Formats: sequence, structure tokens, C-alpha cells
Amino acid sequence: MHWRVQLLILFLGLLAVGMGYLYFTRDQRISNQEAAMTALETDEVEEVPVQTPVPLAKLLAVSVSLDDDQSATAAATHEFISQFQPGFVVLFGEAVATQSAQEAITDIGELVVEQDRPMVLVDHEGGQIQRLNGAGFTRLPSWRRVCQLASEQRQALFATSAAELRAVGVEGVLAPVVDVAANNPFMRERICSADPEIVAEVAAEFVAAFSQAEIASVLKHYPGLGTATRDPHDGSSIVEIRPEDVAPFQSLLDQWPDLAVMTTHVGVLNQFPEIPCSLSASCIEQIYELYPEAITITDALEMSAARHNPATPDEPKSLSTVALQAIRAGNHVILFGPDVSSQEVFEVLEDMRSEYTSSYEFRTNVDAALARIEQYHAQWKQ
Repeated sequence: MHWRVQLLILFLGLLAVGMGYLYFTRDQRISNQEAAMTALETDEVEEVPVQTPVPLAKLLAVSVSLDDDQSATAAATHEFISQFQPGFVVLFGEAVATQSAQEAITDIGELVVEQDRPMVLVDHEGGQIQRLNGAGFTRLPSWRRVCQLASEQRQALFATSAAELRAVGVEGVLAPVVDVAANNPFMRERICSADPEIVAEVAAEFVAAFSQAEIASVLKHYPGLGTATRDPHDGSSIVEIRPEDVAPFQSLLDQWPDLAVMTTHVGVLNQFPEIPCSLSASCIEQIYELYPEAITITDALEMSAARHNPATPDEPKSLSTVALQAIRAGNHVILFGPDVSSQEVFEVLEDMRSEYTSSYEFRTNVDAALARIEQYHAQWKQ
């Protein structure tokens, strides 16, 4: 046989063997490829870091009623504080005495470890809006009456009252009121004066005295309830903000640029009048533009004015809807009053968690608020 024919036969034989090998090992090679891809995908998943749960409850100010010490409501509130560690608690009650306040604050502190203990706040305007006014506490006159006292009397009164609150563990007061008006249909004795300079002067004495006692003040109610015609607890109203309405806020923030400011539920003409300031980024941003170190706290979100829905007036917005809007608007802390149950606050918190994972804008606002709250706690928590 010619050598060329022999060479061709040898080549064809080797080719057949090679093709047979490739054919019979095909399934194994595909299986190995798939296994390699699966391993690669598994490695990629395993390499994604697990994020530490974000302490969203630090944005919450929850109510603690000192009139319900032995009730199921109190137990539920304590359980919520223990499990979720809100950033703030607000004390409520009627004619609360020194011993009751001190015991309640001590009990709250024991629910969590020291670094997670909430900051304790209380309404302390004087008159009808003074929660801690029982035995052991000095009863303050109404804010209007305080503004009519001599400066020396006011300063002595503020210093005494601040020392009493400091002794029981209060760390912040939801006061002073710096709304400006001669008469107001629902604020009445809660308003100091129609003169913004007098309002700013007396409020500055208040802030200075409580700061000296290491107690934070919260200015309220931004941007001003002086011209409002309806109590936000009962319904919504639209106000036209005058220079004199914002003057006391500016005067006080010029002196203490890192003060807390309570945002309230009134619409503002020439902005978005159907949206309360407390839920309006354009309204709240006006604070931060001039005072970037300020911290904002909403008025109680269960109020009718906050939950009002212009599109469906007979169907108020849910607490979760209002809470998410308040955070998107730029508030650092969202506050709930005593009529909101722990279960309702828990549902708000769950909706916050969902929004945090799905919305970059919401997540950015929350992260900024958490950073500011941490600074605030470092400054004022005892």
C-alpha cells in the first residue's frame, strides 16, 4: 500500500478517536462547566456583606404616660422601648410629682443599655401645658403671665424650675413657645406677646436658664401659629407668615444655632399651602439654609391637621404615610402623642424599614437624621 494512503488512514483514525472522546465526554464537560458557574455565583453571593440593622427607632419620640404606671398600656410601652430603643421618650401625665417622675425615668433607663437609653423630654410651657407640676415641682404661671413678670423674677423662676427637672433626670423641654400674636382663638395664654422682640427676649432667658442646667430647649411652633385660626389637633389651617412670626426663631438660633425646632402642621401661603410645614421640604429647608446645625422635631403626628388629605377630606392619611412624609421633608425626629398605641408605632416602624430598603432618597434622609441625633444625644443626654 502506498505510504500516502497509509498516512491518510492513520490520520482519519486519530481524528475518529478524538471526535469520539469529545462526544463521550461532552456531558461531563458541560456538568463541570455548570458546576464552575454555580460555584462562581455562590461565591459572589457569599461575598456580599450583610448590613448591620439600621436603628430606625432612633428617629422616634414615643409617649410615656405617667398616669398609667400599672396598666397594660404602660407595659406595652415599656416592651416597645426595651425591644426597639427609640431615640426619645416624651412624658405625659396630670400633676405628676417629683417621686413619680424620678421613678418613671429610672425605670425607662433600666429597660435598655446605657448607650441606647432614650433622651427624656417633657412639655414645660407653664400654665395648662406643664406635665411635671405636682408635689416637689414649682408650678409655672402661663407663658403669657410669665412674659409680664420682671426679668429678674422670670430668670429666678426658670432657674428653679430647670434645677428641679434636672434633678429627676429630664433632659429636654418642649418649650419655649415663640409664636407671636396679640390674641389667638386656641393658643390664648400659651402666647407671650404680639411684640416679637419681647417674645425673643423672654424665650432667650428661658433657653439660657435651662441650658445652664444642661437641659435642651425645643422652640415651637415653626413657622408660627400666631395667625392660625384652627387648632392643629382639630383641623388644618393656612397661614401667611409675616417677618415678625419668624423673627424670634431667627433671634434665638442666631444665639444657639444648634437648638431644636418643632415643626408644626399649618400650610403656608406662597409655598405649598395644602401641605403642612411639618411635611414640606420647602418649608423645613428654610431652617437648614440659615442654621444647618439645627435639629427638627415634628409636632405630634396624630393631629388632625397632619393627617388631613385634601383629596379625600373624610379619609385621613395613615400614621405611616404621615411619618414617611415627615422624614422625606427633612425632619430628624418624628413625635407621637399619648393617644398613639405602641402597636401603631410598631407598624410605622415596620413601614419605615420597608421604605429604607427600597428608596435611596428616604435612606439618605434617615442616615442624615441618625447622624444628627447622635450628635444631639452626645450633647444633651445626661
